[in-house]
Amino acid sequence: MPTTILIVEDNPDNRLLIHMIFQRFVKDDVQLVDAGDGLEAVEYVSANTPDLILMDLKMPKMDGFEAIKKIRSIPSCKDVPILVLSAQANKADLERAQDIGSNGFITKPINIQHFIKIIQEYISIP
Repeated sequence: MPTTILIVEDNPDNRLLIHMIFQRFVKDDVQLVDAGDGLEAVEYVSANTPDLILMDLKMPKMDGFEAIKKIRSIPSCKDVPILVLSAQANKADLERAQDIGSNGFITKPINIQHFIKIIQEYISIP
């Protein structure tokens, strides 16, 4: 069964970059699922349980903070690792995200080696 990673990101270029990183550097059975905002993410996790969630904070319809809160209220997702992806988050944003249930933080622009290292701390990928 593949490892499922939910990418919650409103910028299609950032989603594409993450897909390219996994295609090029991760030689494992990983299924990437895209959500363009927090609302789509909550709808997805209401019916599916990913192994990891990559969550942007600043998005239309529902931001990452609200999405994290809602996802953590879904019993099957209360322990799913959520890593915040953000270029603009300040220390207060990161603390707030952690307080509501995020597990870690990855800065944008993405440093590929750092990105993969952080991912490997939460799921098993070669």
